[in-house]
Amino acid sequence: MKMECLRKLIIRQPRPAGAPVLRRGSGRCAELRKSCEQWEWKCEAAIRLLRIASILVMAAAAWFALQFWTGTIEGLAHWTPEYKKEDLSVIVEKGELTKEDYDLIFRQTGLGRPAVDQLWKEGRQSEILTFQSDFFEEVEVRCQRFNLFVSGEKIVRQNSTSLPTLAPLLPGDILITPNSHFFGWRNGHAAIVVEEPDSGWALESVTLGVKSKLRRLEGWRSYPAFVVLRLGQREETGAGEGAADRSVGERAAAIAAESFLGIPYRLTAGLWGEPWKLPDVDDEAEPAAGTQCAHLIWSCYRALGYDLDSDGGRLVTPRDLAGSPLLEVVQIYGMDPEKFGPDFGEKSW
Repeated sequence: MKMECLRKLIIRQPRPAGAPVLRRGSGRCAELRKSCEQWEWKCEAAIRLLRIASILVMAAAAWFALQFWTGTIEGLAHWTPEYKKEDLSVIVEKGELTKEDYDLIFRQTGLGRPAVDQLWKEGRQSEILTFQSDFFEEVEVRCQRFNLFVSGEKIVRQNSTSLPTLAPLLPGDILITPNSHFFGWRNGHAAIVVEEPDSGWALESVTLGVKSKLRRLEGWRSYPAFVVLRLGQREETGAGEGAADRSVGERAAAIAAESFLGIPYRLTAGLWGEPWKLPDVDDEAEPAAGTQCAHLIWSCYRALGYDLDSDGGRLVTPRDLAGSPLLEVVQIYGMDPEKFGPDFGEKSW
């Protein structure tokens, strides 16, 4: 580069008549060489600055695009019905319900057949109206940033009565919310009820650097959208019909508490190696090496012969669980119940 510069400045330039001949080692030649080196250094510096500026501009553009993407999906954190709020007082007075009654209650309250049957069994039919009021009420939502990349939405809490009511739950029930997202991609979150609901505890694997732990069910009322699922046969409407053997849910809850409490969070759990399984009868159960929220639940039910991964991939997500045809709806809140079918995960998130 330096010799090329010298050739341009010295050799290829015509020499005016009478001008002294520049010879190697002369002062004028050294001066031109120094000038050329300075010019070369300035060019290289300018090129470096242009490259840095280009990288910064592209990074800023990408960042603003991600923020726009994130802002777009944050506006969809909660769904409120646009259809008419029906009078359910006549249904509340009924002793027995028809399929049409169950379907109407589902669209008006978000309660699936298992929850409705439990309320009728306990003589709490009038609470249906409270669930309907919660289902149609507009809520104020605020997004909270958990770290540089992951955020989540919560209902702005005025008081405890301003939060939605949870349906009657049982050990083994699965709670799923879409209100967690990596920029504009809703990864969601899931938990499993491990004790009698009166105790109010669910097991969750939350985030990197935090071991799986028990958390209060009360916290799930703060999510602008959630669904509670239970092992059973889901209808096309999503409302569910009949229930599986309840001992399966109880056993899944026991496995979760015994083998998945205090387990390190591992985002890639399930991608490599053999799935966790129950030990032989005479052996003691070994805890999993690592897990994440959906993998924890999937592992407990898979060990009992129920594969809840709706797409059959190596990595299980809350969306995969939500789409499982083996699960029926106990309650849905902040999401359109008409879209809750076997392919709910693809339709609604």
